[in-house]
Parts: sequence; structure tokens; C-alpha cells
Amino acid sequence: MSSHPKNKSTPLLSIVIPTRERALYLEKCVETALICDDDEIEIVVSDNASIDNTRAVIESFDDPRLRYVNTGRRVPMTENFEFALAATTGENILFIGDDDAVLPNGVCDLLVLLRTKQPDAVRWWTGDYMWPSDPPDSDDGLLSFKPKFFVGGTRELDPEKVWELFCTRRMKNYRSGINIYHGCVSRRVIDRVTDHIGRYFFATSPDVGASILNPHFCDNLIEMGRPVSISGTSTASTGWSTTTFVSFSEQKKSPHTLFANEYKEAGLNKSLARDVRSVRAITFITLLEVCDLLELDTACVDINAWLSWIEADLINIPEPHYQQQADLIDKALTNWGFQELKRRKEMQQNEQPSPRKEKSRRKRLTVSPNRIRIGTRENFCEDIASATVVADKIIGNTPLDRRRLWPAIVLAWGMAVGRAIRIVRTT
Repeated sequence: MSSHPKNKSTPLLSIVIPTRERALYLEKCVETALICDDDEIEIVVSDNASIDNTRAVIESFDDPRLRYVNTGRRVPMTENFEFALAATTGENILFIGDDDAVLPNGVCDLLVLLRTKQPDAVRWWTGDYMWPSDPPDSDDGLLSFKPKFFVGGTRELDPEKVWELFCTRRMKNYRSGINIYHGCVSRRVIDRVTDHIGRYFFATSPDVGASILNPHFCDNLIEMGRPVSISGTSTASTGWSTTTFVSFSEQKKSPHTLFANEYKEAGLNKSLARDVRSVRAITFITLLEVCDLLELDTACVDINAWLSWIEADLINIPEPHYQQQADLIDKALTNWGFQELKRRKEMQQNEQPSPRKEKSRRKRLTVSPNRIRIGTRENFCEDIASATVVADKIIGNTPLDRRRLWPAIVLAWGMAVGRAIRIVRTT
């Protein structure tokens, strides 16, 4: 029997895991969510009518904090996210994917922050993990971090400034917004959004939509200087499939194609972002949809800055996919009355991106000024659950009250590198 007593009060944090037929990954994901021994957490797994052993995997855990819900029929991703959200009871909500993980120490720090500060939203930068594949690939089985993950401390950010960064295209990517996916949003914000638009998740890519919409409904935002979660990537990931181009015959069976077809078959969300494969273009289209949703003038959006950014992304798309994607983006721009995308065919031919360097799996540890990479196909770290243990050891203790000064950051980075070297040498 579980050692956790039944907690009848409202949980402080709901960790939500939408899933569909990825029981192998889900088991390890749930395992990481249950490590933090705190009764103010609930874990909600929302199963999108899987036909594999997903339910059996959840039933194999004996912990009253874990709840399983099932949509009863196959629904598009946005609907599963909304269904999962409705099943939560926590005061604050954190979504992760079924091939992602939470860091036990990071969750404990997040709970302290939620108790003491009671923010509208909390964000952090995630670690990255590439699941081992079969057959092996040069990039898989890789755990990586950047120096900013070891800063420690917290800082308050202005949600209005976050929105301005999107409008002027000065944000790094959509995760520079206020996230509920690999981020934490209070029930207060969710209720404000729902009261205004009738639901919380609205976009084809629900994580992108929430990240851009949330700044309008948050009064305050706190950024943590350490990760709470790890973003996993596998060959079964919708995100990976969206940006990975294969032959048209293989594409028909890809997770992204299934994702897009479910929207079409359900007659839901006719957004052009459904078929777009550039994350930058998806973010741009979703930004315009938020403007429509909130009746904001799109004059606030720097279209030229966005188009330049999208064009640079299109260069990486091979033909015939390039033409298809450019047409979709042109159509979206036409729908909003903007000029068509200036296709830089000549640039595509003359400025092909440099081929990616192969990452040798024999090199267990790679350290550069801006990243730590650990090859994890070895026995000591063969899945995302064991990777989280390694990650917490490398990150170490990054106290919430640490001052975010450069000397402290450099020292923390050096200590993290030292811990990584010791871990690899002793395993």
C-alpha cells in the first residue's frame, strides 16, 4: 500500500499529463512526478482513448495522488488538454508531455515558491532529453543543460513586457511567453481566461496558444533560475514529427499527420497552423489568432520582423515540403490582409544551412561555454526517469533566495560542470 495518506484538501499543484498510446514513455514520466513526497500534489493522467496498455501502466502505481481519466473516444489534442484541465482540482496547474519528466528537487522548489509568493504564473527554462531510439541515432540518448539553468534565485517579470516581446518579435521562441506546458499557471488565471473566451485551450497547438494568451490575464509572473522539468523528445513525439521532414509515404503515418487529421475529421479548429510545420510560423499565426480572439489591432505586431524570422526558418525545409509550407504561410498572411511571404528561393539554393555535426555517443560528456551534454545510452541513464536523477545531481542546490549576480552564476556553472564530470567518471 502507498505510504501517502489520502489528502482531501485542495492540492496546491496539479501535474497534468495528457497521453495517447505511449505507455512506454508514460510509465517513466509518471515515475518522476511521484518522486516528490508531498501530499499537496496531484497527478492527473488524461488518456486520449488509447488502445495500448496505458491504463494498466497507471494502475501499476499505488499512490492516491495519481488519478486516471479517459476521454472515452479519440479527440484532437486541444480537446484532450481541455478535458484534462477540467479534471484537475489544484490551485496551480503544470502540464507536461508523456515523454517529458519533472525534476523532484525542482518540484519541491516550485511548491515552496507557490506557498510563499502565490504568483499568478511561474516559468523556467527546461532541460532537454532525447530518448534513445531503435535503430540508434547520433542525436539520441542525450541530456543537455545551459548555464542559465543553474542561476538559482527568482525574478519578477512584467506580463505586459512579455506580450510586447511577442509583438516586436524580440522573444527567443514561444516558450518566452507565460507557459502552462512546462510552466505553472494559477487557477485564478485559468478562470479569467475561461470567463473571457469560454474555454482555456483554444489553439491547434495548445501549448503555444496558452503561452501567448496568458500575459493578458496575469498580474504577475515569476521566473525560476532552475528547471522544474525536462522536455523529452522521441520518435513518437508530435513536436519532433512536426519539424522532421520525411518522404510523403512515411509522412502519412507520422504523429504530426495523425495530429492534423484528427482536427480535420472532427471539423474543429480550421486554423492554418494545423498543417504548418515551422514552429516559428505556428507561433506567428497563433499570435494573430490571439489578436482576433481579444479584438486587438494587429498593427501592434511587427510583421516584417516576424516574416524575416520565418523566412530564415524556411531555408531549413527541403523541397517539395518548402513550397508546400510557403504556400500555407502565404495563405495565412492573405487571410489577415498582409503581404505574401517573400520567398527567397535564391537564398535557399545559395545559403543552405550547414549540415549538423554528428554527436558521437562514445563521448559521454561534452562541456562548452554554453551547454553541458551527457550521452545517456549507457546503463546509468537509459531513460528519462534515470536522467532526472542525474540532472538533479548536476544542478545541485540552487536556492530560491540566491542573488542573480554574474559571479554567482559563473561559480554555479563551474560547480555543475565538476559534478557532471564526477558522475560520468564514477558510473
